[in-house]
Amino acid sequence: MKSQITKYYFSKEASLFKFFFLVLCIVFNIKICLLISSCHNGKLNTYIYIIKLPVMNAIPETIVTIERELLDTIQFPQQEVLLDAEQITQRMYEAKRAMKLGNLFNDKVKIVFEDMEGMKMVETTVWGMTDNSLIFKRGTMLPLYRIHEIII
Repeated sequence: MKSQITKYYFSKEASLFKFFFLVLCIVFNIKICLLISSCHNGKLNTYIYIIKLPVMNAIPETIVTIERELLDTIQFPQQEVLLDAEQITQRMYEAKRAMKLGNLFNDKVKIVFEDMEGMKMVETTVWGMTDNSLIFKRGTMLPLYRIHEIII
């Protein structure tokens, strides 16, 4: 997926529109929004560059959604599924965030993981975590090293 770059031009009278587009950047989770003003021949020109990065948490159709109760019956290999240290750090951050949301607000998250058979997803509330696992209701556990993504 490529980033999408859009350029908008506004005259000096359009300051309300500038504000509107900056708000859109926040609301629609646009990662980069540049506001550039220049003066040419006494005329103020304002350009807004909006760079929208591709959404990374789109769930492929090949992922099987399962119930949390079935996690106890699944066998997991011992290998780490993420290869990049930055991704592993991000996963740990998202796991801690999911646990906080679960404890404070009982919010459910989607967890994409891989077992012996392939990719699966479970939607559940994270109640706790250890260095190696997420803990769900009734003590059900999922190894962190098998998690590809936590969607909050």
